[in-house]
Amino acid sequence: MSDPLTACSLKKQPIQTLASYQQCQGTSNNCALHSIATVFNLQFGSQLDGRVLAKSMDDSWTRKPFLYRTYPGWATTPGQAKRIIQSIAKRDNIKVRTRLFLPSDTTLQSILRNSNNSYLIVTILWIYTTPSLITHQEGSVIRMQAEGKPGGHTMLLAAYDPAHTDEAGLPHPWGFINSWATSPSQDIFWMSQDTWDHLIKLSTLFVQFD
Repeated sequence: MSDPLTACSLKKQPIQTLASYQQCQGTSNNCALHSIATVFNLQFGSQLDGRVLAKSMDDSWTRKPFLYRTYPGWATTPGQAKRIIQSIAKRDNIKVRTRLFLPSDTTLQSILRNSNNSYLIVTILWIYTTPSLITHQEGSVIRMQAEGKPGGHTMLLAAYDPAHTDEAGLPHPWGFINSWATSPSQDIFWMSQDTWDHLIKLSTLFVQFD
């Protein structure tokens, strides 16, 4: 069995390649929709835009309230994200398996290491301590933090590297394709182990294509 603490990346792709798939949610609450779009783009080489996907879900809300979104322009839960993926797969005749679970860190690393056709969409919540993530642009470290109020965010797990640190040498091993990005992106977003340990985690959405 391989060491779960060695570095790994989604689909064994270089970090800069993974960063190129990042979309920008701006001030919207469309993070889950951007994560879903990225999954399909990575798997099929498509150009699905999270903004367009979000609009289609919002437009259908009165016909199917709460099925795909809590309310137009509001959050998308892991269960709603699962139904969105299933609906896209049904529409496009794609075979996909989805499930919600609460994995250990070791399980996340193991799935990521063998992720040719599988993806992990992670949803985090916070109440008092807002998460801070780092990324790199043109050789400089950029630190981005959520607003100082209770909230949540959804990202696609893209890498694990225990040797990845910030400018002070603090380990930031968890890497995400994140819709906080601005174009063009040269790096994914990295989270410290301490931040990861103290966040509230909703069920992770596991997506696997046949």
